Amino acid sequence: VEQLLDYLAYAPFEKPEVCSLCESPNFYATGNYSRPNKQLPIFYCVGCKKQFSQLTNTIFNRTWHLEQWGHVG
Repeated sequence: VEQLLDYLAYAPFEKPEVCSLCESPNFYATGNYSRPNKQLPIFYCVGCKKQFSQLTNTIFNRTWHLEQWGHVG
């Protein structure tokens, strides 16, 4: 449980190493989506030409209320 809460508190807001969709290392930040207490960085992949975040391809992809999982932020 503690590992999950740590993941939700920090991992979504860190810069990824590769695209979550095609694993290309060529991407750049395009902006942020508002999340409770923080801004979630959004990236644009040069390889697949799609936007992604650290939550893309996870069970939390469209989760807007991460604060309900515990102390996040």
